[in-house]
Amino acid sequence: MKTKILILILSFLACNLLAQMPNYFENNPEWRQSSSCADGLPCVEKQDFVYYINGDSTVDGITYKKVYKHGLLSHQWFDSPPVPDYCETTSTFNIFDCLLRQEEYKIYIRKWGDPETLLYDFDLNVGDTLPITYIQWNEDIVVLSIDSISVGDSYRKIFNLSDQSSPQLIEGIGHDGGFLEPFPPILECGHFLLCYALNGTTYYPNYNDPCDLTVSIKPSVKTSSIKAYPNPAKNTVTIQFDKPEIIKSAIAININGQSFDLNFKQKNENSIIVDLSQLSKGLYMIQLTTKEKSTLNLKVLRE
Repeated sequence: MKTKILILILSFLACNLLAQMPNYFENNPEWRQSSSCADGLPCVEKQDFVYYINGDSTVDGITYKKVYKHGLLSHQWFDSPPVPDYCETTSTFNIFDCLLRQEEYKIYIRKWGDPETLLYDFDLNVGDTLPITYIQWNEDIVVLSIDSISVGDSYRKIFNLSDQSSPQLIEGIGHDGGFLEPFPPILECGHFLLCYALNGTTYYPNYNDPCDLTVSIKPSVKTSSIKAYPNPAKNTVTIQFDKPEIIKSAIAININGQSFDLNFKQKNENSIIVDLSQLSKGLYMIQLTTKEKSTLNLKVLRE
């Protein structure tokens, strides 16, 4: 009998511990992201970067967390040579981005001297409409259902939404397009949340999946080691490598900077078949990410 009571007490304490409100800014959170935006078409600016927290700042008597952004900026040219000078630059950066604070299940942002604005409200139930925030201005997005995932020593809610362009919010993490990025996405830009980590351990989208979050982000970009045929292509294109490669993901970026996930099949170690049937006609930069986290790029015209 005493054993049963002890088990019930321990279960109760465990449930209450898990139910405690998580501190979204503890344990060194990091958001690894990529973005592609039009920068004077047909030039597209690409960023591979990390948001991280470093210290506090007090403004008007309110204490905020200081958010920085570091990474690599590069460009891609979607037209015939010659490439103008402004579209050939590559640089690293490490800049202050904004101030954030948490109040219960809400996150507030303060940026560029503007007044404080609601960034996220994670105190939502099924049927609730998302409030207008710093990154979200659609008045018609509704919570359809709620799931959860384990993150560190707490559980975070996943809000499944009615908007198909941004179908989820993840408590304390953001959305599949990023953390401080527009939600839903804006025209001429594509944003992707690659991973979220606490104290160097990745929890989203896959637990402990390798995710390089170091300051010196230096993606390996290769353009001369692959070729595509047929090109122009219709519904599918075969991409061939000059050495064995295992491909983990494929996206297409159009001349407006919009990105599209692509389905593909690894034919063998030296080639894959990519499905282009969901793309509109036009020129795309196909970007492949390998098992070793390097990036392979080439242009494909979809007829």
